[in-house]
Amino acid sequence: MSSVHERVLRALDFQQPDRVPIYDSFWPEFIEAWRAAQGRAAGDDIDDHYSMDVAIIIPDETPFPSQKAVLEERAAYTITRDGWGMVQRVPSGAKFYETLAVALPEKRLLDRVSFESPLLDARYAPLAEVRVLQRKRCVFIKTGGPYLRTSNLRGTEQWLVDLAEDPAFAYELAMMVTRHITAVGLEALRRYDAYEAGIWFFDDMGANVGPMFSPRTFERVFYPCYRWMCEQYRVAGAGHILLHCDGNIEAILDGLIDAGSVAPIRWSPRRGWTPWLCASGMAIAWLCWADWITRISCRGAPAPRWRRMCAMCWKRAMTAA
Repeated sequence: MSSVHERVLRALDFQQPDRVPIYDSFWPEFIEAWRAAQGRAAGDDIDDHYSMDVAIIIPDETPFPSQKAVLEERAAYTITRDGWGMVQRVPSGAKFYETLAVALPEKRLLDRVSFESPLLDARYAPLAEVRVLQRKRCVFIKTGGPYLRTSNLRGTEQWLVDLAEDPAFAYELAMMVTRHITAVGLEALRRYDAYEAGIWFFDDMGANVGPMFSPRTFERVFYPCYRWMCEQYRVAGAGHILLHCDGNIEAILDGLIDAGSVAPIRWSPRRGWTPWLCASGMAIAWLCWADWITRISCRGAPAPRWRRMCAMCWKRAMTAA
């Protein structure tokens, strides 16, 4: 039987593992329901139950971690400021928020923006905790990507306007963010000696029918950021460079592969397009039908049936490859 690390890395390198590696995440509400339905103790790990092979470590990549604060609490809502300097009003019990203010409301203020050091110890989980996880699972370092993380500084709507109206400014700001989050990712790889598995970007930049921006905007703004970022990780010795992105990004897929990153796409039939699989150099695309599998598991399917679904996905992925 393969070790969990060998199983995951063989799959990423398009070699046959002993079984399909499994990775998913669960809403806290589902975990509570799972424990109640199965009589599990509060400390029981759902990832152990479903034989998860992959875990991700998420350092604090925000540019202003010291600014996080709760600004106001009321019965109906809470107002907070996060590490991106964004002030948000969150209705009680809600998953979404209203943006009240951002760190960079005007382009002319860019020169005044100064990010806190990526080397702050407070950004990183204690090494002992990560070592425990690494003994059970193949651990990747997670950071965001230049599209979604940069939007936090301007707000989603204004960021989309910037991309269309002033691509030179958008590139300058996106590269500033890219350099920062890459420095955080590199430091996490070093601290946890996670080079063999590598880095995993999460950058949701797709809608149902295409990217949130044009292919030309991708070439002018984001392609240089991704190419630079991937090169830093290659030089540092990251074994794999992965990209997660929701939505349809087929129009910019070739550029992302050329830049050196790849995408396990969270795919759903509702999005109206076909999942894909590709490989380029040391960067390997990993097909992940996570939406479908999650819906099956959250309906209460037992772990063996869920694993069979994963195996079927793997068989289709290898056929496509």
